Amino acid sequence: MTLFKHPLTHFVHIISMPNSAQLSPKADAFRPDQEWAISPSRLTAMFIAKIVGGFTLGGNVVGRSAGTFLRCYGVVLMFSMGSARLRSVLLCRLRGRQLGAWDWEMEDCENYNSRRSSIFAFAQKTGLLKAVRFLRVPNNFLAILCYHGISQVDEHLWRPQLYLSPARFRRRLQAIEALHVPVLPLEQALDQLHNGALNKPALVITFDDGWSDFYSIAWPLLREYGLPATVYQTSYYSIYNRPVFDTAISYLLWKGRDCSLRDRTITGTDRTYNLAEDGAIADLARTIHAQAAGDNLSGEEKDEVLRHLAHRLRIDYDGFVESRTLQLMRPAEVAEVSRQGADVQLHTHRHELPLNKQAFLEEIRKNRDWVEETIGKPAVHFCYPNGHYRPEFAEWLSEAGVKSAATGDLGVVSPSSDLLFLPRLSDSTNVSNPRFEAWLSGVGGFGWAGSVCKRLFGGWGASARESKSAGIRPIRKTCIESSVVYEEPER
Repeated sequence: MTLFKHPLTHFVHIISMPNSAQLSPKADAFRPDQEWAISPSRLTAMFIAKIVGGFTLGGNVVGRSAGTFLRCYGVVLMFSMGSARLRSVLLCRLRGRQLGAWDWEMEDCENYNSRRSSIFAFAQKTGLLKAVRFLRVPNNFLAILCYHGISQVDEHLWRPQLYLSPARFRRRLQAIEALHVPVLPLEQALDQLHNGALNKPALVITFDDGWSDFYSIAWPLLREYGLPATVYQTSYYSIYNRPVFDTAISYLLWKGRDCSLRDRTITGTDRTYNLAEDGAIADLARTIHAQAAGDNLSGEEKDEVLRHLAHRLRIDYDGFVESRTLQLMRPAEVAEVSRQGADVQLHTHRHELPLNKQAFLEEIRKNRDWVEETIGKPAVHFCYPNGHYRPEFAEWLSEAGVKSAATGDLGVVSPSSDLLFLPRLSDSTNVSNPRFEAWLSGVGGFGWAGSVCKRLFGGWGASARESKSAGIRPIRKTCIESSVVYEEPER
């Protein structure tokens, strides 16, 4: 009989360790490099026993058993295959050790997600996801899918954590259609959920920023499948329709990654950057951005910096601009998709949220005035730029007449969710097809993980409203990287 290394044996081994072997949260004390083995037949027997045992209890136990099995398997995976720091903190919590504040690192999320995908693939091939969907998911399950962009050229290769190729996005829509998951407009979904009228699992599709690829690729595909979507539209770079400066810097440097660059004009230093070196692109992008901010450049002057950078990297800047890559929708395009049924909502004027109340409200006002003038409809829903927020923002948004606000927190929406701190599921190239189907089945999101982490970490999984009342600053690290950050001076 063939044996394979299985994380369950690591979990059992760790929990049974004597007190003398307790782990330090600052040390990589546990290394699962020993050959622990469990036979596939034994694992299958465990699963069958769980389901058979469930039958004797009556009710909807088959679906609950399947869902519980997959979820427990995922937790085991966190213990056995996550980063050493994640394992140490979790285990020390289980053993009653009190630790200080702990943040979920991007590295931890990526490692954890990549390991989970193999489980989701197994569940997909064996039909478990479909069984869980029809037998396990609560009737009021609502997932808000978050998208940033659909690749027009090669953006999904540049930032796979944000972009999808058109072919992959089409497969997502085909999966939604095949599983018969209803997709609702944002306002209708929230109204039904909180009025108790949502009697089946549902999705909402959202796009952040309002990139031109929504107009040219995403929206035509959504219309082909008859699906509604909300686009949170920022306004400055829609009015001044050129490549978004901060994002375009990174993209052009990535395109010229085989080059070296030394240019005091745009960097302010005589340093030579070899873009093929690890971290060089991010370092140089920060340097160029800081130089431009220090010089207080206008939008036109920033565009000249991009042209100069492209020339130094031997990139056709006119061709880049003509392709509309990393540009937002023009006002006429925003108006057109709105007439065709897209829900255009608020995302601030310059993709920033000042910490000063008056400046904050002014950002919302400028964005709303432009959006409502462009589409001729009221805009009352909002998305936090980069998904970041603070407790006081809820009161400010309420004062501005905002009904809901989407965050970058991973999770699904329930009737008890705070409308001004809505979690979402961020889709991208890094999300496998089986994992996406698991989201649609209700077992691949982080809603369940939040309750586990709340017990282990004493507040990480708490709701935004609970954090607010406890005085916790809920600006959280997430697995969603900022797509665009910019601030333009008025000229």
